[in-house]
Amino acid sequence: MRRRWPCIVVAVLTTFLFAGCAVTSAGIAKQKSGVDFGPYPEEYQEIIRRDVGAGLRDPYSAVWTYTTPQEGWRNVFGKRLNGWLVCGTLNAKNAFGGYVGARPYTALLRDGRVIGGVLYSSDSPLDCLRTD
Repeated sequence: MRRRWPCIVVAVLTTFLFAGCAVTSAGIAKQKSGVDFGPYPEEYQEIIRRDVGAGLRDPYSAVWTYTTPQEGWRNVFGKRLNGWLVCGTLNAKNAFGGYVGARPYTALLRDGRVIGGVLYSSDSPLDCLRTD
């Protein structure tokens, strides 16, 4: 029993940590009211391929998936950026010419450009990639 208590403490603290990060739909609606997200990005796929793809070794061979843009925001250095959030996967080639496998990403778009984006290094779960 003495050896188990550190594991139990870590499990309980981890549960509280993730529970504190959860956002309810009522909280999202409350935060969205009266917020300007900018114009809807009609050509969001081209914007993402241009802005995010510019950093790829071979951007023309990249395989992209996209979700429909949703109103969203991201905190960057303590400043809230509002825009249209797009999630998806990116499969690009590495230096040896082989595909690395699909990696999830998020991109925040506003006024025809990506103002915030994250490319995840592993298959991390993203709420906006859910299909339920």
